[in-house]
Amino acid sequence: MKKHSEFFEGFVTIEFTQVHIEDLEIVPLELWLRVKERQEVITATYGKTKTNPLNATQRPKYLLSRRLECAECGGTYAVMAKERYGCSKHKNKLGCDNERTISRKDLEQRVLKAFPNSMFSTTNLRDRDCQLVDVARLW
Repeated sequence: MKKHSEFFEGFVTIEFTQVHIEDLEIVPLELWLRVKERQEVITATYGKTKTNPLNATQRPKYLLSRRLECAECGGTYAVMAKERYGCSKHKNKLGCDNERTISRKDLEQRVLKAFPNSMFSTTNLRDRDCQLVDVARLW
């Protein structure tokens, strides 16, 4: 780490000591440290994007959005015109030859049929809601 005198030649370098005075706290130190940890997690998650970092926080519009992959190129499948999933790399002419598309409704029905009905029972959903509330309270 460089000293101030290296950056500001000709100026006086002042040394100081940082002292913690609890009576002057606006926010309790424990809360401050928790917030700083949370900010680091958010920066690590959303800070390294080429576009708006908040785009990653938006919920997908369709059930399988961001969850499908092209078998040929590994690119993402996205909803195309007329509610059909297709390879986004092919659509944007980025080197994929996969022209196949599938109806959004047909694909979603196939995926949902693969799950057992008991998974969507009222009891299971209620239990999951309680678990989510418990996790939310931790934050």
